Amino acid sequence: MGTDTSVGTDQLKGAFGLPRTADGAVDARELLMRIGRGAPAFIALWGLFWLTGRGIATERLDVGLAVATAIPLWVASHAWRLPWWLHAGAASFPLSIAIVALAHGDATGTVRGSKLAYGAILFLAIAAWARTARRRMIVGLLVAGLGAGAFVLSWSAWMTVQPRPWNLMKGTLDWHNQFAMEMIFGLAAGIFVAVLGRGVWSIFAALCAAICGAGVVLSGSRYGFALACGVVVAALAAALIVGLREKQRSPVVRWLLVIAGVVLLPLILRSPLFFPGTSAGLNPLGTMTQRGGFHSLGGARIDWWIAAWRIGADHPLTGTGLLTFADEAVCYDAVAQWHPHNEWAYAWAEGGIVGLLPMLLLVVGVVVLVVRSLRPMPDAPALRADPMRWGAVAATVAAVGHLVVEYDLYYTMLVGLMATVGGTAVAPVAALARRSSRALTVVAWTGVASAVVVVLLAIVGDPSFTTWPWPVAEGYSHSCIGSSRTT
Repeated sequence: MGTDTSVGTDQLKGAFGLPRTADGAVDARELLMRIGRGAPAFIALWGLFWLTGRGIATERLDVGLAVATAIPLWVASHAWRLPWWLHAGAASFPLSIAIVALAHGDATGTVRGSKLAYGAILFLAIAAWARTARRRMIVGLLVAGLGAGAFVLSWSAWMTVQPRPWNLMKGTLDWHNQFAMEMIFGLAAGIFVAVLGRGVWSIFAALCAAICGAGVVLSGSRYGFALACGVVVAALAAALIVGLREKQRSPVVRWLLVIAGVVLLPLILRSPLFFPGTSAGLNPLGTMTQRGGFHSLGGARIDWWIAAWRIGADHPLTGTGLLTFADEAVCYDAVAQWHPHNEWAYAWAEGGIVGLLPMLLLVVGVVVLVVRSLRPMPDAPALRADPMRWGAVAATVAAVGHLVVEYDLYYTMLVGLMATVGGTAVAPVAALARRSSRALTVVAWTGVASAVVVVLLAIVGDPSFTTWPWPVAEGYSHSCIGSSRTT
């Protein structure tokens, strides 16, 4: 599947270094050719860099620019040679939103489809491009670096506007749970490259992983912390396999150094050094425990999930329409809320089986990805040869797991990161046809064209495009007047 035998320092120096002629001069022709070949990937990954500083990124410019950065890589990587079911599954996400909008005759809320279109195109592009371990390593280092950069931006804002060291770090995404998920992407990429990679790149990845892990702790997100623990345990298992096989301590030592950084950095940032005259204490988990502990995660969420199930059961084909859950929930004995904090429940309530089908395909896809990646169970050479493959699998599982209790698919940045790590994880297990049949080409191009159409229709026709879907409490309906419930 194009896996390199080593992704150490020498290989990455070859990827980033200037090409030379026999006499040592810079080979201008080869340099230009290399720039041309790498430009589409650079543009796509720059799109993620752009979104990192754009907060929730719900402006038309943000979404449109994100889609525009993904398309060149889709074309350059010949993504149409991927299996037809990948194209069909990816295209079903934005198309389901468009179908629900058409069924109810209301384009309000189709901005969601434009963000999913970006994710679908970027996912296919990365899956077709990241065919070698070296390319996957490049993606991993970028994701880890972006996470560390997002932490720096978040910390500067946190220090400016937060009066107490125990307050939640919300990041550029303006909410602590989503910020935690953004950090988990960087943590997963960084820690696997750190324990399985070699040379200076593993040191850089370890530093980024420690910073991102500290971001999870400072966010105060309890479920995010649990998912991060799953990631670091998986990385420890990989480190132990490699360490025992090669009779080396370095993988486990690097893992321990990352964990030490995750614990120490929050203590330092909450110390009197940054908050003079205060005593935040030495509990690194204080931001979470002072919120009431892990048992308080459920609460209203269960009521929303039950209401969502009942709403979808009453409207099984296309749901009640986009952005209707808040109005419907009060008719099903739940507190008014724009989203049930579960993406499957949300899709079922507002889109019926049409909206739910892509989310079910996502579950099936993740299960197949994990089974195919771990069968046979990778040994030390396989882990060493492709560090980011395993980091990408861990990040993908964590990202999908986070959708169980949150609404990450509203955030363009999180959709882009999920598509990036998902495409990186899928690349080694999805065959790329040497020659694409006419039928496959038609399916692929039709899928990407339909995604672009959904984006254009949303930009032009959705009056809610630039507004957040969560109004202030007074903006919610608290009665069943005007509800689509027929009982």
